[in-house]
Order: sequence, then C-alpha cells, then structure tokens
Amino acid sequence: MPSQRIAKASSTLRKIISELIQDGIKDPRIGFVTVVTVKVSKDLRYAKVFVNILGTEQEKKASLKGLNSAAGFISSQIRKKVRMRYIPEISFKYDDSLDYALHIDKLLKQAKIK
Repeated sequence: MPSQRIAKASSTLRKIISELIQDGIKDPRIGFVTVVTVKVSKDLRYAKVFVNILGTEQEKKASLKGLNSAAGFISSQIRKKVRMRYIPEISFKYDDSLDYALHIDKLLKQAKIK
C-alpha cells in the first residue's frame, strides 16, 4: 500500500507544480519548462522534481536556478491546494533524457546514411 500512496502523491505534486510553473511563477529567468516526473521519498518529506528546459545551456541553468529559488513559494502554494501531513521539501533537477534520446537518434540517422 505505501507504494500506491507515494505514486498518488507524486502524480498530484506533478500536476500542481506544472500548473504553478505555467501560471503562478513570474520569475523572468524561468523559460519554457516541462515537469517530466516527481520522485517522492518514502516518508513523503522530500520531492525531486525532474524538469526538461528548452533553450541554450545558459538559459537552462538560469531557469533551474529560478525554479530552485521559487521552491518555497511552490511549497506554500501546494500547502494551500493539498491536504497532506507533510509538504515535501522540493528540489528541482534537470532531466537530460530527452537530450540523450535526441543524440542517439542523430547517431542512428548518421549510421543509416553511411
């Protein structure tokens, strides 16, 4: 049963954080961000939010820095929307799986051409 609770918490947090990033955060550093997944610890006290950010390396770093500085605001908004005993401490991490997939796709296309 605990795994269902963690999965439900992750799903709920992903939805709320996505909405907040899209509509609630006014930080100019934050560009086009997509929440890929949220991994919540077993005790529901910590949440790693994996995001994909479009733009240059500099824009990605600035967006990630802006998101991490807005983590307190996001936690306060989650507290207003969700009834949980503990609101997880949020940290944002860059998910490079899309970049890696594009790189592999490029390599496969080059190999097919030769």
